[in-house]
Amino acid sequence: MPPDRFTRLEAGASPITEAMVFRPPRTPRLNSPPGRSHVPVLPVGRRMFVNARNDPSHGLVLTDDVGRTGTQRLADGAEVEILAWRPRGGSATRYRVHSISADAEGWVGAEDLRPARQPVPVAASKLTPVSTVRRAEPDESARKFGQRR
Repeated sequence: MPPDRFTRLEAGASPITEAMVFRPPRTPRLNSPPGRSHVPVLPVGRRMFVNARNDPSHGLVLTDDVGRTGTQRLADGAEVEILAWRPRGGSATRYRVHSISADAEGWVGAEDLRPARQPVPVAASKLTPVSTVRRAEPDESARKFGQRR
């Protein structure tokens, strides 16, 4: 009689526990290395607003396909539609945008787009400290935890 898989079990082991041994998956993990930012990928067709954070008064200069600075500018808060995107790792993702109001088209970085027309105030984006909560004085006549009456 040929040996079957149950004859290899140690004394006292059952076939059920032997079959349920955890083995890590053979595929590589898709987690990004620590320290990389997690910028969401924006879908093509989504409308966003220009975030000219470096110089809001002069707007944002659009670039061409290879990254050379162009002559077209978009004002801070201008509405644009995403036409395409290129992943470049981390926060260097680039988006091809078309202005809704002006006839301008070019590439911008992911950090140059925001979902709202008005920028989020810096003070509002920071966490506010939680106020100190006063504890009520314990009632001496009340039963304490774990004590019987």
